[in-house]
Amino acid sequence: MKTISVCLRVVAVASVALFSPLWATAALAQNQHNSFPGGIGVGNPCNATGVSLTGPVKIVVQTNTEPDQPVVSVHLTFKGEGSATNGDAYRMSYMASKNFDAVSSTYDLPVHAVFVGKGKAPNFSAAGTIRVYVNADGFPVGAGITAFSSSCTQ
Repeated sequence: MKTISVCLRVVAVASVALFSPLWATAALAQNQHNSFPGGIGVGNPCNATGVSLTGPVKIVVQTNTEPDQPVVSVHLTFKGEGSATNGDAYRMSYMASKNFDAVSSTYDLPVHAVFVGKGKAPNFSAAGTIRVYVNADGFPVGAGITAFSSSCTQ
């Protein structure tokens, strides 16, 4: 009976020793999610029409505040549907991600998007920078395009 009791204590101590680092690491990482309606308007370089799209914006900010090396990972997606000024239907989606080595109130992410027209509507692409805004708790509160240029892919 004494052997079983000693073995159980060793297993209990070993379990705490093994899982304590996992609990400590989990406490250092924090994921913040937000989604909200968004939109974009851009000139179509293929036919000089304006294209407007709306859809959901989703942002995830993961902050690891480990004292020696803080790491912040920011991920944003946007899927939009809309139309051009001439009535052509369009869809587009983009995903932007980047890692940062410091906590900040804004994060600039590179973005590339492809605008796909329905039927004979010309497709075009765009590239630029999107800025994600976060509050003091690291919660993403908004996003805006700071630079954007489009080019014809036809």
